[in-house]
Amino acid sequence: MDQAPLVGQYIEYGRQAVALLESKQIRIGVALLAFLPEYDDWRLVLSSPDLDQKHPLKASDKLFEALDFRFVNRLPPVLILPTKDPMVREVQSIFSGLNSVKPGDLVRLSGNTLGGRFVHDGFLYQVRPARTLSDDRLKQTGRAMPSAPSHRKLKKQVSTPRGSAHLQRKTAS
Repeated sequence: MDQAPLVGQYIEYGRQAVALLESKQIRIGVALLAFLPEYDDWRLVLSSPDLDQKHPLKASDKLFEALDFRFVNRLPPVLILPTKDPMVREVQSIFSGLNSVKPGDLVRLSGNTLGGRFVHDGFLYQVRPARTLSDDRLKQTGRAMPSAPSHRKLKKQVSTPRGSAHLQRKTAS
């Protein structure tokens, strides 16, 4: 069966869905339409710090509520990935540094392995680096997103009954 007409519709509805989510203040870090062999089907892959990272059902509810249930039968199944997923991180590291994928752009991905997931075919809608998402949160709430722990040794001066001592500890990775 030729899936070209179906894929064309998925591309356009995916683009509209991403634009609607952005207009509803859901900051999308990564958005792509991908044919993933592990599902043997097309998926709209989304990652956002504004979608619950620990409860996929809550994230789906928030997503479809923000979409006003307009795209329920028009979009392929949606795969919501945490912002720390290896696939999301690799897409961000490759494409956000180039500043090449902005809202409205479409970048073709074919035969790539991203974060351990093989993407047979795909279309990248949007990429924002993690630091941009953190900057956006700071502007909105006045609080930054928690940063990743440092991998270098920390020195801390502690007072003890016998004077001061230096303690060294490694932060958890």
